[in-house]
Amino acid sequence: MRKIVVASLICWTLLGAAEARGQLLTVGDFDLSLTETFFVDFHQGRLKSDVAPAKDFNFMLFRNRLNVVLSSSWLEAGMRIDTAYFLAVTDGGRLSDNADDGTWDDLFDNKYDNDIDFMPEKSYLPEKLYLSVRKRNFSMDLGDFYATLGKGIALSIKKVDELSTDTTLRGAKAVYRDQYLSLTALGGFSNIVNVGDLILERFDDPNDLIVGMEMKVRPIDWLEFGIHGSLIKDNEDYQHVATSGDYQRDQLAVLGTAVTIPDLAGVFSLNVEYDYLTNEVARFFYDNDAGRISYPGQENSGHALYSMLSGNWSIFHLITEFKFYKGFKDTGVVGKEIIGSGGITDLVYYGALPPLEDPGLFLRPDFYDQWGVRVRLDTEIPATNSIVFVSYAHADDLEDHPFPGAESYVKHVIAGVEQRVEHLSIVGKLAGGYRMDKFSYEWDHRMWHIDGELHFSIIGPHSMELLGRYESYSDQQPNIADFSIAKSTVTYTFAPWVTTSLNYEFSNQPPTEGQEHFLSGEVVVRFMSASYIKLLYGSTRGGLRCAGGMCRVFPKFEGFKGEVTVRF
Repeated sequence: MRKIVVASLICWTLLGAAEARGQLLTVGDFDLSLTETFFVDFHQGRLKSDVAPAKDFNFMLFRNRLNVVLSSSWLEAGMRIDTAYFLAVTDGGRLSDNADDGTWDDLFDNKYDNDIDFMPEKSYLPEKLYLSVRKRNFSMDLGDFYATLGKGIALSIKKVDELSTDTTLRGAKAVYRDQYLSLTALGGFSNIVNVGDLILERFDDPNDLIVGMEMKVRPIDWLEFGIHGSLIKDNEDYQHVATSGDYQRDQLAVLGTAVTIPDLAGVFSLNVEYDYLTNEVARFFYDNDAGRISYPGQENSGHALYSMLSGNWSIFHLITEFKFYKGFKDTGVVGKEIIGSGGITDLVYYGALPPLEDPGLFLRPDFYDQWGVRVRLDTEIPATNSIVFVSYAHADDLEDHPFPGAESYVKHVIAGVEQRVEHLSIVGKLAGGYRMDKFSYEWDHRMWHIDGELHFSIIGPHSMELLGRYESYSDQQPNIADFSIAKSTVTYTFAPWVTTSLNYEFSNQPPTEGQEHFLSGEVVVRFMSASYIKLLYGSTRGGLRCAGGMCRVFPKFEGFKGEVTVRF
């Protein structure tokens, strides 16, 4: 521990000096820059064993990201070195009186495997390594890169968070663009950050083979036509399939087309995309006659149709969206599961489905095998600096239910107003809505909610922000209890140096596990132009978190978190 603290202080001193100097190095048209991010977290975990009761086991997680980038007007080369180190804080002790049972420390080492690139038993390759060349209409990426085809249904590999959900392709991508034509070709193996976002354990890269292409043609100014396709060949351990008796996706292929009319009748803009998906899965099968294990393939197919029409005229703005997703539960288009040592799964994402509605309101983050529409109309009130809006979203599942009451649907209406008071630097928003959410026989929720935001300046660099949200749920089924969820935040900012927040959350949604109220405080202090310390203490409710069409349910947290980021 002492060595880690000393090394951290040395890095801080060097980085602070580099910050004072500004740009690290400039030679002609080339600039060399570094970005260092250091993250320390304290966790209260539990280790389980077959020979002893579960035991509290506290640990610390150190994560480091060092980016080195050389850039010019036509070239960019970069390298990122990652380090993840788990340090046990609790004294391990023995599992039982039997010395052959092993120790709690052994279980910890097996579950929390360190990820240090320069260790001999680990890979010598950096976490990210790339070279990009751009000349006029042509560009070439070698090494690690991000990629999106169409709306992301066929392929969407991007960075959500550098410290957690960050997937790239390690291979090559070539792009050609001019006024009338755009061509993209790519291929490589999936490369992920090796410490999970949902489960803080190290897991190896899946190394799935992914190839894709896209062509867009604009024969006239008001029309663009495109085709795209992708193929994902999973790198699976079929012995694991045989052992678990489960199945694994073997490959997934997507072929799609898109039409864009940027100027329709001088008012509207239209985008329509269709994708066809097909996949093969391998299932475990033991042939008694032959006396051997085989993996027969099974094919599934799916369809995706998405369209958006938007328009502006006078004081009105309209957005309409339509989706039709069928067969997605079988194809698993958004990604693949990877299993941690504790048996908990995390996801690597290779696609994103436009959800149409605010995904933070979904108790069940399920955008698959359903059709849906969304309509939103905004109206500016002249001479008032206010906007009134109303929206309606509807989604219905596509399954053929033989019994009444087994269907699943969502119906949601929202209305609100946004107000600006320019001379007082005040911005406010108030909205409310009603939602019907039915999921087969499991629940039939009715929910109404109200949201409020208020931002105002006090004097000079001092400002305040107030946020609040309340959701009230009831159910048509008599065996499900009513519950409420609420959250409020008060934030004070002394720009750009200090931000403090006080957060309160409430939830009596079963199971409450004895805790309904959650209170936390957060402080962010910037000590250099691009560097800060973030401290959080208290408890948070957890629940659904969504970003870029990806949603997962995270557990609640209670304790202390600290983060230090130094960039130059």
